[in-house]
Amino acid sequence: DPAKDRQLEKADTEAGNRIQVVVSSPCFEVWYLCHFTASTRQYASNNDVLKALKQYIPEYRKEMPGIWEIIGNHWKSDRNSCQECKTA
Repeated sequence: DPAKDRQLEKADTEAGNRIQVVVSSPCFEVWYLCHFTASTRQYASNNDVLKALKQYIPEYRKEMPGIWEIIGNHWKSDRNSCQECKTA
């Protein structure tokens, strides 16, 4: 998406050496989802990932307080982890 590319370039330029911009595609929530289900599915959009995650955390929203406790209580990543989560 060219508009998002421009936003990222602007953020990177404005940040200078203070921070490093990191992109997760389609979104960070794929990692959260890996804690609930084994999947190698490729999601077309952020909304697809959020819809799948809300099957496990119906109240989920970005920057949700307590997300780590919710995930920790349901952690199944030892036996249910997607390929992306295995890279370490």
